[in-house]
Amino acid sequence: MVTNERFNYEVMSRLTSDTPDAQDALNMPYEIFLSIIEKINPKSVFFAMKEKEIIGITLLKPQREAMHTIFTGVSRDFRGKGIARALKLLSIRFSRDIGVLKLRTNNRSTNAPMLAINQALGYISEPGKWILEKKMINE
Repeated sequence: MVTNERFNYEVMSRLTSDTPDAQDALNMPYEIFLSIIEKINPKSVFFAMKEKEIIGITLLKPQREAMHTIFTGVSRDFRGKGIARALKLLSIRFSRDIGVLKLRTNNRSTNAPMLAINQALGYISEPGKWILEKKMINE
């Protein structure tokens, strides 16, 4: 029997393999994934379905006084059709209904479509860290 956690891990692994914000983000052992999601309420996991296929998912996890979107992803063939936005709206409604006062999410600057969705839904950028890289070449 597949547990909810194993099922979520498999779905997220499939979706993160080519999601701009999370390429191979779940390239980790299942046990580490479990430690990350151990406080997730199953009611805060939202799926988008086409017939029997899961084509999108978003997961929320409590984080201090807020609820944090761990991941939102949609299968490549279904992107640009409003599915990620619909999933985000479901997560916002759920959070509001249980009395959450603040939602948080992460967004790579290179994922313009998700950044546009987040901004349109009222998410505001906060000061953060920059990841800088220097390629070392033999000179």
